[in-house]
Amino acid sequence: MKKTVLVAALLCSSLYSFAQQISDNAVDTVGGKVRVAGNDYEKQLFIGTKPIPKIGPTDHVKIEKKYTVGGKDVLLVSNQCGGSGCAIVGWNFVTVAPGGAVVVSQEMFGADGQKPVITVTNDKITIKLVEFEGRKTKTTTWTYENGAVKKG
Repeated sequence: MKKTVLVAALLCSSLYSFAQQISDNAVDTVGGKVRVAGNDYEKQLFIGTKPIPKIGPTDHVKIEKKYTVGGKDVLLVSNQCGGSGCAIVGWNFVTVAPGGAVVVSQEMFGADGQKPVITVTNDKITIKLVEFEGRKTKTTTWTYENGAVKKG
């Protein structure tokens, strides 16, 4: 019984790990350290000393969570401009492979102040974001699988 549980735990950990909370806006990945750097008005995401394109520079960039899927680390990153006029938060999955290759997903949008609902099943990460549609809100589902993000 103990061997079966151990084998099952090792198998699951090779596919993905539960989300790691990020506390200092920097995280070690299989491809190197990813961090947020910059001044109060222009923060950007970096791997080592190289900027990661498509995210920033903007007022607020934050590494929200880290997942491990199929030997790669997948970061959920939020970004938003500052001020009361910014009612939308952009979200991206950033996939980091061993050796430091980085792929940034298309941007997913959600309403400011609305936390996404995230579920992880095997090698899929699903994120549900609340969006404004005029005066109403709607929930949009995005799925990360095999390095690709699909809406719906």
